[in-house]
Amino acid sequence: MDFIPQHPMRQLLADEIHARPVPDIAGSASIIHLAMTNDRNSTRAARKHFRGFLEQLGASNFSESDSCDYRHFGEIELRWETHQEFCSYMLILPQDNDRFFPELVLPDWWAELIRTAPGHLINGIRLELRCGPTPENPLSELPSHFGEDWVYGSHIVERLASVWSSLRQDDMGLTRYLVFSHALSSFQAGRTCQRLIESDTYRMVALLGFPLAREVWPLINTADSELGELTSRITEGGETHGDQKALAHLGALSTRIERLRARTGFRFSASRAYAELSRRRLSDLRESRWEGTSSLAKLTDRRFLPAMQTCNAADRHLRELSERISQTTSLLRTRVELNQEMQNQKLLDEISQRAKLQLRLQSVVEGFSVIAITYYLVGMLSIALGDTAYLPEWLIVPGFKASGIVALALVVYWYVRKRKKRLLDNELEG
Repeated sequence: MDFIPQHPMRQLLADEIHARPVPDIAGSASIIHLAMTNDRNSTRAARKHFRGFLEQLGASNFSESDSCDYRHFGEIELRWETHQEFCSYMLILPQDNDRFFPELVLPDWWAELIRTAPGHLINGIRLELRCGPTPENPLSELPSHFGEDWVYGSHIVERLASVWSSLRQDDMGLTRYLVFSHALSSFQAGRTCQRLIESDTYRMVALLGFPLAREVWPLINTADSELGELTSRITEGGETHGDQKALAHLGALSTRIERLRARTGFRFSASRAYAELSRRRLSDLRESRWEGTSSLAKLTDRRFLPAMQTCNAADRHLRELSERISQTTSLLRTRVELNQEMQNQKLLDEISQRAKLQLRLQSVVEGFSVIAITYYLVGMLSIALGDTAYLPEWLIVPGFKASGIVALALVVYWYVRKRKKRLLDNELEG
C-alpha cells in the first residue's frame, strides 16, 4: 500500500485505540495512584520532569511528545499518563501480605518523583486488590480498616468480585478502596482497578466546577434581578426619553454576563465531560447491591449529581441570561430606531412647511421685484429720453407712457420667470 498517499496523522489515529492499555495484575497487589493538576505550561513541564527522572535511572528512551509511559522496575510497575487537565502517577506493587491495608515499603525513587513533580495534587487513591473471598461479615469487619464506622460496597463484574470503600481520605490523604477478586483473570483485575481509579479521579476533576458555580450564583441572581427590573421599566413605562440610558445599562449588563461566560464556560463544559466519564466507568463495573449497604454508584450519585446539576444550572442560566439580554436589547433598539424615524419625519415635515412658506414669500418678493425693476427702468428711460418736446408728434398720444410702462413691466416679469425656471431646472438636474 506504499503507492497510496498516506494521511500524515493516520498512524497516530490508529495507535490511539491502543493508548493507555489496561494493567495486567495477577494476584494480590497494592496500587498507589496520584493525579496532579496541570495546564499547558505544566504539561510540558511534567513531560520534561518525567524524562529527567528516567534519565537519572538510566532509561532514556522517552520522548517529551509521549502522552504515557509504562515501566517495570523489578516487580514494581510505574505507569505515567498525561491527560487534558492532570497528570497521573500509578505505582503497582505485588502483595503477598494477607492484611487488607499493610504498611507499604515504597521505593526511594517514588518519593523523589512525587516530591519534584510539577502541579498540585487533586486526587490520591490507595487500592488494595486481594485474591480470595469477601469476609463473611464485611459491614462489621471492614470499617476498622478504613478508619470509619461505615463502609459502602457491592458485587461487581457479574459477582466475580466485590469492592468496598468509605470514600474518605485517610491520614495520608488517600481514598481507600478494597477489592476482593473471586475469579477475575489478570486482565479483568487490571481493568476493574483501572475503572475504579478513573471513576474516582474523573469525579474529583469534575467537581472543580462546583466551587465556581457556587461563586457565580450570587452574580447570576443579581444580574437576573437587574434584567427583570430593567425589562419591567422598559415595557411598563411609556416614556421614551430614558431609552438611551436603558440601552447603555443593557450593554453594561451584557458585558458582565459575557465575562462570566468566558470565565466559566470551559470549566463547566469540562465538568460535564468528566462527570460523564466518571459515571460511565462506574456503570462498566456492573454493580449489584450488597444487602445492608449502598453501592458506590448510588452513594456518589446522591452527592455528585446535585453538584453537577448545580454547575449545569449555572451554565444554562448564564446562556439564558445572555439570550434574554440580547432579545431585550433588540426590542429596545427597535423602539429607539422607530422613535428616531418619527422624529426625523417630524423634522422633515417642518422643513417642508418652511420650504412652502419660503416659496410663498419668494412669490410675493418676486412681484415687488418686478415693480421695482420696472420703476428703475422707467426712470432710466425718462432720463435717457429727456423732454417729450423732442419726440415726434405721432408718438405723443394719450396713454402712450402708461402703455409703455405696462409693456416694460410685462417684459421684466417674463424675464424674471424665465430665469427662475432655468434655475429650478438646473437644481433638479443637479
